[in-house]
Amino acid sequence: MEALRHSSLGRAAVAQKDINAAIRHYRLAARSPGATMCHKIQFATILKRTPASEREARFHITKMHRRIRRLLRGPAERARSPMNTNAFDFCVSPPFQISFYYSADWRALLRDHARLVARSFPELEYAAPEPPLRRPGERIRLGIVSAFVAHNQSSVMQDFGGMIRRLPRSVFEVTLIQLPGISDGRRWLPHRADRWLDLTHMNPTRSDCLDTARRAISALRLHTLFYLDVSMSSVSQQLAWSKLAARQIASHGHPVTSGLPRSRMHTFVSWAAAERPTARLHYSEDLYLLPAEGIHQFYHPRTDRGVSTVDGWRFSDLRKRDFGWTGPDAVKWYLTMQTTDKRHPRFDRMLRDIQAADRLACIIMLKSEDKGDQQDVEARLRSHGVDLKRVFFMARQPHHRLLALYRLSHVVLDSYPASGCTTTREALEVGGLVVTLPAKYLGSRWSAGYYSILGVTDLVAASRREYAQLAVRVANDRRFAARVRGRIRRALPRLFHQQSAVEAWTEALIHLSGGGMGGWDGWAGGKT
Repeated sequence: MEALRHSSLGRAAVAQKDINAAIRHYRLAARSPGATMCHKIQFATILKRTPASEREARFHITKMHRRIRRLLRGPAERARSPMNTNAFDFCVSPPFQISFYYSADWRALLRDHARLVARSFPELEYAAPEPPLRRPGERIRLGIVSAFVAHNQSSVMQDFGGMIRRLPRSVFEVTLIQLPGISDGRRWLPHRADRWLDLTHMNPTRSDCLDTARRAISALRLHTLFYLDVSMSSVSQQLAWSKLAARQIASHGHPVTSGLPRSRMHTFVSWAAAERPTARLHYSEDLYLLPAEGIHQFYHPRTDRGVSTVDGWRFSDLRKRDFGWTGPDAVKWYLTMQTTDKRHPRFDRMLRDIQAADRLACIIMLKSEDKGDQQDVEARLRSHGVDLKRVFFMARQPHHRLLALYRLSHVVLDSYPASGCTTTREALEVGGLVVTLPAKYLGSRWSAGYYSILGVTDLVAASRREYAQLAVRVANDRRFAARVRGRIRRALPRLFHQQSAVEAWTEALIHLSGGGMGGWDGWAGGKT
């Protein structure tokens, strides 16, 4: 009973976003007499959201991996939910937070995470009877699955939507599969020829949820099943263990390997312009790279003559005073509006170095909506030498006001190590200058990838020291800033309305579905 009590308190703490309390309760549950495998997995897979220092970040991710490996070394035991609900949903903490710990070996950690899941939840492994193979000349039956298909303004559909809508329907028969997830009420509009499988009525906490999804998807007789964002929802994580099509592939809706064996997830599709030469070592899947020479998605601009195309409001006439700013005009705005997850403790030191080099620097930073999280952020910044008197915390802004902030700021600071993606394109659209420092994983390299397409790499730093130097130069050297801004403005059309991105995806999906079409070979896989 003690284990169940602490387990329940831990889940309640997670719901309240109090991860420190959740870790404490899960630890007590796992060490209580009568603790089950479910309680041990809860503790093994929980991860702190905002580490207080680089040392603490390394400590937490290392301890998590050790806990998982310790369970793998022990006797195999099936995990069961004590509440007669979906056992996976109850017992496993989502691996999403792992993607913000860049010191980890993601492939090794997520492979071990997947091994633990496979051993503890054998009911997840399933193969549909005889997934159909594609006959020569037959259209490819392509299922595109996500928890965000119906979320019109989700980052996933803003990234993939333009490409999906333009895939040639003479080649593909597309079915959009909406898993239980988030919907903003503005349903994404597919191609008129597409089918829609809406599974949002399913309750992810019910034990029969997975069987319902399997039967519905198996009935489609798909050749290829394409997961846009495997680790972004509990249902997609579970469903990915099922063999429901001859080919199953994943991509960068969440830019992290699934960790699944290739018998389940064959290929991860990424973009060569945003990957390192050694990128195949980051994935448990085979790696297919879209060409580095062009943009990887069909993007639409997010602005139109000073108006946001997202919320329809004008941003071009907003001024600093509209954001409550009463400071002197000479103060330089260094803007970073990414969430706390993306701001690693190393980033705090980069902010400190900027303040030290520019006495007029003011850091404009997103304020966390969680009071406890905000207190942790402020304490961490203070401990790393950041002068909080020169930090202006700002609440989350409507889209048009966020665009105005990009436009008004002297420099936009890309978060480190997890960089911006949509936010970087938006800033560049309105004339913002984004300083970025790419790290080793895909999620840190979007901004650098965009700059490579633009042919403007002046603001891509090679070290933390150079990052601070570049930011200060942009804010203070007007000639340099104007010259770079002009080059970006002239090259910006390369990021938008690029049919070549659709052609690259078409070739990739044909190739991965079992039939080549000649031309450029983006294959970077092979057994590793």
